[in-house]
Amino acid sequence: MPDNTLIMGHLSERPWLITGGWLRDMHAIAAREHDLLAAAEKIRATSARREAALTLRGPILAGTRSVEMIGPVAIIPVTGPVIPYANIFSQVSGATSIEMFTADFRAALGSQDVAGIIVCYDTPGGYTAGISEAAQLIFDSRTVKPVASFVSDAALSAGYWLCSAGGEIVMPPTAMVGSVGTVIALRKSGQDTNTIEIVSSTSPRKRLDPESPDGRAHWQNAADAIQSVFVSTVARNRGVSEDQVLSDFGRGGVVVGRQAVDLGMADRIGTLESVVNAITGPKIFSIGGSPMNSSETGEGGLHAVTAASIAARHPDIASELRGEGAKAERERIQAVLSIAAPGKEALLRKLALEDCATEGAAALAVLAAEQQERKAALAAMTADAQAIPPVNTTSGGGDDGNAAAEKAAVATIAAAGSK
Repeated sequence: MPDNTLIMGHLSERPWLITGGWLRDMHAIAAREHDLLAAAEKIRATSARREAALTLRGPILAGTRSVEMIGPVAIIPVTGPVIPYANIFSQVSGATSIEMFTADFRAALGSQDVAGIIVCYDTPGGYTAGISEAAQLIFDSRTVKPVASFVSDAALSAGYWLCSAGGEIVMPPTAMVGSVGTVIALRKSGQDTNTIEIVSSTSPRKRLDPESPDGRAHWQNAADAIQSVFVSTVARNRGVSEDQVLSDFGRGGVVVGRQAVDLGMADRIGTLESVVNAITGPKIFSIGGSPMNSSETGEGGLHAVTAASIAARHPDIASELRGEGAKAERERIQAVLSIAAPGKEALLRKLALEDCATEGAAALAVLAAEQQERKAALAAMTADAQAIPPVNTTSGGGDDGNAAAEKAAVATIAAAGSK
């Protein structure tokens, strides 16, 4: 039987990014040695059911522990409490080990068989160690392959820290995100009657009583310091300000479904299938035996990206795009009309306003018109030269009697004038 003292050591005097209910449950499990295994088995069973509902069955990627392949897309689960290493605590709580997660993630990132990665979340959060580094790994990997986050049921606290690092966050209408907060659980003084702690005299703050004002202030500062990193990273990941995270992202509470999308904590409502299809195209999953296509959209499925959909779902972005388009069109027209081509003003106006030509295309059109005009002038001059009557060399003689030479000279002058 696992030693509950060891498990309690994993819970106390460490900063956690997890919901209060889960942390209380883990403390309760660790405190009741007689039903530890039964309680742990209950948590494992719950996590197993969640993981089964979370992922689509597919072959395991070679060299990984839990990466399932759906076509060319790697599905990596993050379920249960998140802790740094696989150990006795993870065995009894059904937790996700950051050590194992990052190993699987790196393997999927480096595999030639993987076109994109979806990290699927159903977690109340977890321990702070390794979270920042894992989130940075996810964030940096977005420049290598598409990386998306899918929230099956909940991505809370440390789970949302990781989740926010994905390129897109998709969630069902009833899923929850948030709980952006830090907690440090401490055992009350006098509770550990079987242990004695001796603290060095030069370290008066080594074992501060959390129930004293000084001790509470010390641990409050520690929680706030970790929270500052948490908030700044989420702001960076989601492309918003830290003030917006603090004011709009739940203020430590959880946010559900559509509200999370409206607040900017997630990107859209959808299914895991829709996230896979967003990476692969609508060819992996089907509805009613027929391949999904861009017209089959809705709250739980794919959303076609059209001008109308952007205007409806993101009016600010649509307005910005329209403004940029109008500016680019004005600059194109001005560039075409500024081409120095005397006598070609009418042609330039037609090219700018009717044919919508670029500056380069307009310049080529003007050059072509000028070349055509030169050819016509040359043809006219040649015809005029051929119409000159020959000089009569037999009647008067003299230097002007060479008609052939004169005709050739005229042709040469005409050719020179056309260049």
